[in-house]
Amino acid sequence: MKLYFFIILLFICPILVFSQEFPSVRYIISKDGLNKKEYPSNESKNLGSLFYGSRVIIYEKSNNIDTINGIKDYWYKCSYGGSFWVFGAYLSKEIPEDTEPVVGYWNTDSGEKYYWNFKPDNTVSFGTKETDVGWIGTWTLSEYIGEPPFRLSFAEKKIYNLLIVNKFTKGESQAIKIILHIINRNRIYFQYENGNGEFLDLNNNIY
Repeated sequence: MKLYFFIILLFICPILVFSQEFPSVRYIISKDGLNKKEYPSNESKNLGSLFYGSRVIIYEKSNNIDTINGIKDYWYKCSYGGSFWVFGAYLSKEIPEDTEPVVGYWNTDSGEKYYWNFKPDNTVSFGTKETDVGWIGTWTLSEYIGEPPFRLSFAEKKIYNLLIVNKFTKGESQAIKIILHIINRNRIYFQYENGNGEFLDLNNNIY
């Protein structure tokens, strides 16, 4: 009976491991960016490129292993404003440490349903998850000079000026000035002009 059970596990476990691998979040770790391909081949049509530090969600792994620049790996089907394939050697589960500290997909302490998404191409979106409610804009980051309006209870590693310009559908725009406090690579604090603030936590989940 024990032997029979063990044999069943041998067949089931690989399936469970594979099914739990997808979908999942990955980050682009090629400094030169990474080409998006129509099919899992370097000879396939190029559909554009992704910036270093871009966040993608992988859904599928190719059957074939390819070799590019002497590196062997699979291809992965991704989603990032559309579906495409990228070479797996330049994907990582962790966001690169040297990307701008605001880059990432963040949960807010206002609740799990709200998010900020800062992309390496200096675009940003804010909204409610799994809905069309929110807005898009651009962001810039600069060193903070002088003392912030008030000191926080935690020890900040670094402080920045963060300027967000919202893009509205009617062509109007609004600037949001934020003092950005870096706690660590997975947690930051937004200090708004009105004195209010909120913590943001890096979200490596697909939702």
